[in-house]
Amino acid sequence: MAVKKIEYKELIDCAGKNVEFLQCNISKPLSDFFDSWSPYNITNIKKLNKKTNKQEFLCKTKYCKECLGKIYAKYKEEFGTAEKALFYTCQMANIPFIAEKVEATFDYVSSEAKRGAIVKNIFGTYYSNLLKETSKHHLWQDFSCTDIDYKDIASHIEKRDIQKKDVEQLELDWGKQPDLEDYALLDYWFEELTGEKALTKAEELSYRDLCLARLTKRKIEQYNPDAKTKADENSDVAKVQKQIIDLMKLLKIDNFSENKEKTVVERMLESRINDLEKHDPAQYYDDLKKNADFCGRSKYFYDHIYRPFKNVFTGSRLYKITPEEEDVMLDDDYEKLMAKEKVKKEE
Repeated sequence: MAVKKIEYKELIDCAGKNVEFLQCNISKPLSDFFDSWSPYNITNIKKLNKKTNKQEFLCKTKYCKECLGKIYAKYKEEFGTAEKALFYTCQMANIPFIAEKVEATFDYVSSEAKRGAIVKNIFGTYYSNLLKETSKHHLWQDFSCTDIDYKDIASHIEKRDIQKKDVEQLELDWGKQPDLEDYALLDYWFEELTGEKALTKAEELSYRDLCLARLTKRKIEQYNPDAKTKADENSDVAKVQKQIIDLMKLLKIDNFSENKEKTVVERMLESRINDLEKHDPAQYYDDLKKNADFCGRSKYFYDHIYRPFKNVFTGSRLYKITPEEEDVMLDDDYEKLMAKEKVKKEE
């Protein structure tokens, strides 16, 4: 009967042994601890280094994996944000807090959440990402190598979230583009073409298609300089150019003579006409006498101010107020009217 070989496992104590809320009171095997690059996390256990062929003391985190998980959960409950909890857990474990790896960790957590999965051990995920960078072990030895200040964490998180939201919105508007510069160029073209126009959703989508077609044409010509000069009707450039022309016709922006910029005089005239239509009766310009006294101010002045004063100072006999159907009447016209009235009475 074959005897099963029992592998001996070295045991070490966890620093959580004397911490009340951790209560890690038993010695644990090395596999229960994370590897460490810090010379301050050295153990009394030696291991053969295959590169140097020498026995070297192992470096392990002072807290076991289970305790670090509890520490992270405590800080998460205390500070409310995963980033701050991770920062302080790294400090306790003497592990560097590297912004690049923090972002990669939370991007992974977000992607898993979209799939319906939950990453329970966020600290373990972060540290595993960190340990993969074996070429940087001399740069990221301990917490002193942290590349972001605690005070900057909040602004860093906010900036990252804003950038992520911006990119997500740009992807909704333009689809996924290989370079961020492409989004800036597409937005610039869109603003130049539309300005402050009130667009329907169909028009907006057509304008975006036009911008994307222009970007495609530019990239073809950029990576193949001869494409523009040697283009035939079956070439990629010709096909994209046809798409651009068709979209411009659809949007009615292909007639360059009609869409040329108006002169200053033309714009001033349009503005003046617009003001007149809004604030003055348009019929005034068809018959200048029709609405000469639109508000009746001239008639009131003549009847109640000019006529009485003229009678007092000149001895005139303009006693009858002008008929209401007459808007404005000069003195001579009024006197003629009064003479006609007198003749009618005598008859």
